[in-house]
Amino acid sequence: MTKKEWLEPIMERRMWAFPGIFTLILVIAEYFDFLIFHSMAELFTIIIAFIMFALAWTTSNLSKNLFLLFLACGYLWIGALDLLHLFSYKGINLFIYDNGNTGVQFWIAARYSEATLLLLAPILAPRAYNKYALIIVFGLIATCFTTAILLGYFPVVFRDVSGLTNFKIYSEYIIDLILLMALFTIYRSKNIVDHHGKVFITYSVIFSMCAELSFTFYVDVYGISNLAGHVLKVFSYWFIFRAIILSNLEAPYKALLNSQAELQKTLKELENQKYVLDHHALVVVTDPVGNIKYVNDKFVEISGYTYDDLIGQNPRLLKSGYHPKDYFKAMWDTISGGEIWHGEICNRAKDGTLYWLETTIAPLMDEKGNIEQYIAVRTDVSDRKRTEEQLRQTHKMKAVGQLTGGIAHDFNNILGIIMGNLEILQVMLRDNPKALKRVETAKKGAKRGADLTKNLLGFSRTTSFETELASVNDSIIHMKELIEKSLTVSIEVKNTLPKNLWPVQINKGDFEDALLNLALNARDVMVSGGSLQIETSNVVLDDNYVKLNSSAKAGEYVMVAVSDTGSGMTKKVMEKALEPFFTTKSDNNGTGLGLSMVHGFVQRSGGHMNIYSEVGRGTTFKLYIPRAHENSKESKNSDPLAHETMVRGNETVLVVDDEKALIELAKANLKYLGYKVITAPNAPKALATLKDQDDIDLLFSDIVMPGGLDGYQLALAALEIKPSIKVLLTSGFTKNREKYLHKEDAKLSNLAQNLLSKPYNQNELANALRKALDD
Repeated sequence: MTKKEWLEPIMERRMWAFPGIFTLILVIAEYFDFLIFHSMAELFTIIIAFIMFALAWTTSNLSKNLFLLFLACGYLWIGALDLLHLFSYKGINLFIYDNGNTGVQFWIAARYSEATLLLLAPILAPRAYNKYALIIVFGLIATCFTTAILLGYFPVVFRDVSGLTNFKIYSEYIIDLILLMALFTIYRSKNIVDHHGKVFITYSVIFSMCAELSFTFYVDVYGISNLAGHVLKVFSYWFIFRAIILSNLEAPYKALLNSQAELQKTLKELENQKYVLDHHALVVVTDPVGNIKYVNDKFVEISGYTYDDLIGQNPRLLKSGYHPKDYFKAMWDTISGGEIWHGEICNRAKDGTLYWLETTIAPLMDEKGNIEQYIAVRTDVSDRKRTEEQLRQTHKMKAVGQLTGGIAHDFNNILGIIMGNLEILQVMLRDNPKALKRVETAKKGAKRGADLTKNLLGFSRTTSFETELASVNDSIIHMKELIEKSLTVSIEVKNTLPKNLWPVQINKGDFEDALLNLALNARDVMVSGGSLQIETSNVVLDDNYVKLNSSAKAGEYVMVAVSDTGSGMTKKVMEKALEPFFTTKSDNNGTGLGLSMVHGFVQRSGGHMNIYSEVGRGTTFKLYIPRAHENSKESKNSDPLAHETMVRGNETVLVVDDEKALIELAKANLKYLGYKVITAPNAPKALATLKDQDDIDLLFSDIVMPGGLDGYQLALAALEIKPSIKVLLTSGFTKNREKYLHKEDAKLSNLAQNLLSKPYNQNELANALRKALDD
């Protein structure tokens, strides 16, 4: 550093005003009473030491300077030793010793501690450490010094007759040597503190060295060398205090003021460029190299990170496993060239979920045309991306159906010609047994081909023929014996069929085929036995459900759920499960058309199909078939929820779900119903929230979640923390299936009994909440 850089930080008058005025007061006090002078000087340094510790400790999360925190923790106990020095000073008489030795012993112990602290701080502070452990270590050192002094094990440093002992004098030289080494270490260390902080600490060390030298001339406790030493010590503490104040308070405050000024300038620039920001926009401002300087509340809310997590980070340098590297390179090349970039970016939230942002990044220039900062205005389009993906899947299935139907139709005609000619050959070759055997084999193969094309045509058909007003309960009862015979004896079949089920308009044969297909699929994934649950109910799908499932329409439906306790499906398998010819079964064991036919039947019936599956826990297929109104004058387009009165509440509900879209939906519904809502993405965070907040009345949790605990385990742990808390669980599985799985455990069975099955509408949620809270 240049001479100017060393002198500039201390050239301000305010740097010298306070210690200068205080020194003048000390000199005047010393003229009248040396004990008052000494007490004032020591109290000044003691108070400064304690303030340094309090300041560095409370602002450590903001300044994040381990070096200054290390120093402050040490100075706390050095201040404690100085306080003992003050109490035992000759003439104060707070200790029984009145020979001057004890007070000087505490002084030399404090100075050894201070010099060693300054030497070790640049070496040890950059390493990660526990600040509580650091306090304890420094406290033990100070306690050892105190014990040694009070028990007489510390060397004698002062005698009334002869003055300072050789140990004291040589100790001052050793302390100066340690301080000189500390000065060298601090000067050579990089990134331990900013430039101004390093300058102040350097001056503090120099004043400490001068103070120690002055004490080598120490003859009398009331002498001039004592006066000079204490004045120099005051300046030493003042400069190190300035270093901590500067780094922990002044610098962050100035940075905040500069940030606010720049933000105002940025917003004004946005206004000039006619950007329109609404409360849904996510705003990020970075410096010219991409380090984040500002984010708005919406960005914090969506990302899940705190301001401290984000400020100073460089998103340009973050690795993304979703976008190719060239994508970000092209973006950076555009904006660093002074042009505006527009596109979509997939970000990962703190809890690991992906969300899509439609982003515009604009460079903001200074007067000279240099890029001063970048501003990114983003809109969360995750819902739109999910809808687009669902529409792509729907169009894909439709295209596959059309292609499959066309091929199957032509192939069926060809098979008709083949089978007709084979029948003619049977008549012509009636006297040739060997030839007839080959014709019969060919006919069987053609018959299998015909059955296959029939299935393909069933999948691709878009309309049903011979539909009738029917009760799915009657069809299920009719199929019960056939289904039971088709399964192994180790699989228990249970039906839950309410009496007030709405009628539907379906082809009964198609429905029974679909039901049998689902039962056979369940059999194949329950090799060691299990349970097949067939349940029906009246459900209302609302607009919120349609937002998450674009292939569905809001309205009244009869839901048929077929649940197994088998091996379940991965997400990749679920994505392909409805495609024709896709199968996870071994070769020659299934055509891969079963689920495709079920899906085709549901679509022809004007309904919707949903699959809920978890690996190792089983699968539930839910078929939603539109309600058929027997009275044709009844409006099918009326709002199915209009006649229902929502039951409300004002309790506090903790919502736990790993699906961001579902947690936001539940949050919106609960707030509409009057509840106060707290959210958590997994069980560990939910338990931490329960420990921190004692005003939570109900836990509303999904069952299957990451984090090591499922909904049942979370509920039991929550009841251990707060026995009075109410619990409501939700799942894509049905309550009867869950109750079957936990029939041996009364607590879990009770939780399953009150399960709220997904999807649920607002009224179902309202009723389930009140039932759980009022039970």
